[in-house]
Amino acid sequence: HPYPSSTAIIILNVDFFLFLATSGLHYYLHRRLQQKDPLKTLFLYASIPILVIGSFFQVYDFIPSRYQTLAYTSIISGYGLIFTFYSFINYDARLRKIGLFFLSLVILKLYLYDFWNMGTIARIFAGFGLGLSLVLAGIFYTRSKKKLEKQ
Repeated sequence: HPYPSSTAIIILNVDFFLFLATSGLHYYLHRRLQQKDPLKTLFLYASIPILVIGSFFQVYDFIPSRYQTLAYTSIISGYGLIFTFYSFINYDARLRKIGLFFLSLVILKLYLYDFWNMGTIARIFAGFGLGLSLVLAGIFYTRSKKKLEKQ
């Protein structure tokens, strides 16, 4: 365990803050650059893996090994939901695609790997989490699509 101090808490530590700040800086640069600047899209697509990798390091450092697989899936699902919901609220097609990509990764990982390597209770929670994620994404997608059609 790289954090011998008892004060280090998952997500509330310097390492994650650095990943979060770097990702936030990339996203801020994406928002500030002119529309025709070729780096604009690069900053957006660089900010997301930085944040996800930082979260994966947190799981590796703080979560016991037997729960890490489920934690990785939860992180990918959480970011997928966050990006998808944010994109529906702000009508950002790129973030919507990124969010749906993360949700697709969760579905593939869940059915190709997790279900065969989890215990029964973990399978139930993972299935409910996936089902809830898909239902919420469908509701927000339908609402967003209706709002776009009215405009």
